[in-house]
Amino acid sequence: MRKFILKESQIKLLVEDEMNQKYIDLVKNANIDNIDFEVAEDDIGRSITFSNQSSRLFILPVINGIEIPIELIRFNVTPKTRKIDSGETIEVYDTDIYVNPALRGNDISVKMFYAFIKIYGNLMIVKSSIHNPDGIAKIAWRLSKMSNIIFTEETDDNGNFAGYLFRYQY
Repeated sequence: MRKFILKESQIKLLVEDEMNQKYIDLVKNANIDNIDFEVAEDDIGRSITFSNQSSRLFILPVINGIEIPIELIRFNVTPKTRKIDSGETIEVYDTDIYVNPALRGNDISVKMFYAFIKIYGNLMIVKSSIHNPDGIAKIAWRLSKMSNIIFTEETDDNGNFAGYLFRYQY
């Protein structure tokens, strides 16, 4: 098993490395049906969490059985119970995604989000975690046009935009 660096500030982006180029090619050519996910673990099997937040996990994509390095793509996921605009209370996966600049474009984020939604049933991007509003809006629009995706813009108690919720319709 690979060893991961636990502090985000210490993560090295080594995309020039020949091995990372193989991962980059694998990701760029990935088919949605060949993408899976697993919780990142350190060298003794402990789940790697984001900062001090024990419920916020690093989730890594696994493509064709090969785990993609944390330096290239990672999800930061927090399972939460949320009352959604329909009045229903569900467990949602509050999600941020990091995609290395070498992989941006080519709808990589759309593929990863769609695969995550298909496997876990939903994905929520909350307003406070949106660092690139235009990019996320484009991803949201693309996902909303895909088959089996139910898309809603969620609001807070005051009726203000709270985030995007994507649910998979089985």
